[in-house]
Amino acid sequence: MSLDDEAELASNQPHWQKPVQHSSHLGYSSVAGSNAFVELERVFEDGNEYQSIHAAHNGPPTQPSQLCTRAKLLISRLPPKHIIEELTATFFLDANWHYFILEELYFNDLYSHWYGTDTSPLPYLSSDASSQELRYFPALLFQVLALSLQFISPESVAWGFFGSVSSVSKNYSDTGVELLELLEEHDSALTAVQASLLRASWLKNLGRGVHAWRSLGNAIRLSQELGLHRPQYLHQSSSNSVEDSLATFWYNDYKKRVWINLYTWDSLMAMVLGRPMMISDCDCDTQIPIDCDIPTSPSRTVPMALSNTSDRNAPSSLSASLVRYFISTKVHTIRELRLDSPHPRDYSQVGILHKQVLAILDNTKPVLRHESPDTSWDSQYLYLPQQREEILTVTYTFLTALHRPHISTHVQSRRAVLQATLVVLDSQQRLFELTQPHHYMLFYLSFYTVDAAILLSVVTTLYPSQGFGDMDNVHRALQQSVIRLAIMAPFNPTAKSGLDVVQRCYQKLQESSGFSLSPDMIPSHPSSVGLQLQDIHNEGVHEQPDYSECVPDEPGLSAGNFIQDLSTTDGSSSTHYFDQSYWLNQIDGIYSAVANVSDLDTSLPPSLD
Repeated sequence: MSLDDEAELASNQPHWQKPVQHSSHLGYSSVAGSNAFVELERVFEDGNEYQSIHAAHNGPPTQPSQLCTRAKLLISRLPPKHIIEELTATFFLDANWHYFILEELYFNDLYSHWYGTDTSPLPYLSSDASSQELRYFPALLFQVLALSLQFISPESVAWGFFGSVSSVSKNYSDTGVELLELLEEHDSALTAVQASLLRASWLKNLGRGVHAWRSLGNAIRLSQELGLHRPQYLHQSSSNSVEDSLATFWYNDYKKRVWINLYTWDSLMAMVLGRPMMISDCDCDTQIPIDCDIPTSPSRTVPMALSNTSDRNAPSSLSASLVRYFISTKVHTIRELRLDSPHPRDYSQVGILHKQVLAILDNTKPVLRHESPDTSWDSQYLYLPQQREEILTVTYTFLTALHRPHISTHVQSRRAVLQATLVVLDSQQRLFELTQPHHYMLFYLSFYTVDAAILLSVVTTLYPSQGFGDMDNVHRALQQSVIRLAIMAPFNPTAKSGLDVVQRCYQKLQESSGFSLSPDMIPSHPSSVGLQLQDIHNEGVHEQPDYSECVPDEPGLSAGNFIQDLSTTDGSSSTHYFDQSYWLNQIDGIYSAVANVSDLDTSLPPSLD
């Protein structure tokens, strides 16, 4: 242990926090979390085991006890107990409902056991499994705290406790990663999977797209080591009581919920980043979890009895995740049928897939539908209005991804893209109006707006006189996008990087159309979304293509000149982020497809439609 480490461990305060007077400021380094330290010491007793871990970090040989001390040092950086509990409450109130990565019941079980206030056996885990989960729990806790600090209200006690919320959030998340790396050579654990997935969520909010994708990959690898992609069988033995069996059943269902989150994130991030998926359908045969909340008393709740007595239309912590999951399975279909290519073998499959995705949305529980929703639960589940908009946004963003490769060769795909982007932008506006300012860092509040606004403005600029609906509606949606991106830019890195590109794209559209709409004419709640949804439902996708409409109306617009006009960088920006380079690459993809349309026309007979 270095002198610096000794000094930090003895100082009773994290090195990035301002001085405070708290007897418990060391967090769990002395009494609290003693169970975790025992586990860490047991893990690193084997010197050979340690050597393999340390070799992975390319450092000089160190005694196992020193690595254990390093882990203790990292854990000692946790804030006082009352701050931890405020931040975890913030997490479950303001952050967890977006994806329900954690179940509060199981998190609290581990928290109380790790803290030492509860020493009774966990009925759904063996002794070894409990030890394994507790070993990784501090890494998970750091990610929970880091994500909470991205959503914390300025009026909270924790806000006043920290000197810099953003820097503390970064240090907590990085500390969680370091703890995970110290242990990752050992058997995996569900807490390790969730820690990596929360890290990915934290990175996405910062616009660090590829870094988030890599963290997601680590979560997937760890989950596959646990076998989450395979059925979770319940082995009944004579020593198991009915209560223990029920507790195990519900915990297995919880693991399935973690898996479908991983599957969904993998599919949708692959679609956004244009990267291969890390999960293959042929390798997975786990069942779908039950669409209900995990009961507060799992060991006394029979699943069949719960399904018979509960309201089937009631919202659950799984309902929105299932909708996203079913949509994400269609990303695999796109790749299997090669519909992400501008010249698919059978273009009619695009229309079939389009209808299948809309059917998923139509068959969603009434509480999550956008049109004529059941709002009777909104007062109990305050996040439902936002969840409806998020599901609508994801669904129509999928449709833009489905049709995007075909906008230069199929007028019906171009029309579907323009209509879908309007639905996305209107949904994003309503979602923005439902969001508190201290939540403006949310990834999906900015990314989907920038993506849809760029696509809408560029395609409308390229094809300005083909009659794809009301141009007043297009200009209104784009002006709203610019306004809310400008509001969020100080808080949201993706909004900041996309604002200039969207603004310049919109300026190009204004120049080509000679149209300008004053911001004071923009309605707060556009009424056109219902008509747009109906238009897309009724949109024909089997009409014969008219290739004369595939040629841009402004042949003088070239991809090179357009992107050069937009760019304010030297071209060297890293595309590891959702930065300006990322958005310029999206524009380049649209123009490249248009530039190659003449070559495609000769190879695609009209009979394909």
